[in-house]
Amino acid sequence: MLDEKDIKKLVKAQKEIFATKEDIENLIDIVGTKDELENFRTELKADIMSVKKDINKDINKVVEILYKMDGKLDEVVQNSKDVEYIKNILNITATKR
Repeated sequence: MLDEKDIKKLVKAQKEIFATKEDIENLIDIVGTKDELENFRTELKADIMSVKKDINKDINKVVEILYKMDGKLDEVVQNSKDVEYIKNILNITATKR
């Protein structure tokens, strides 16, 4: 038969092995109310959308610059072809120095 001392030891051992509901509740930190978390989510989404718009603007600027560079490159190529054409018409040969 178990005496009171043995029962206390068993209860103490059980408490050390198993977590009680109270123990688990003490582990959880409340970070905010549901409304606060919803507001945070809404603000975060708005911030992300703002950053997305800024990135899209920057991408559009880069694309615009690339189109201008492509146009300038076309001009350089055309000028090079024009120079080559003029050299051929005038029959100018390159001289070594």
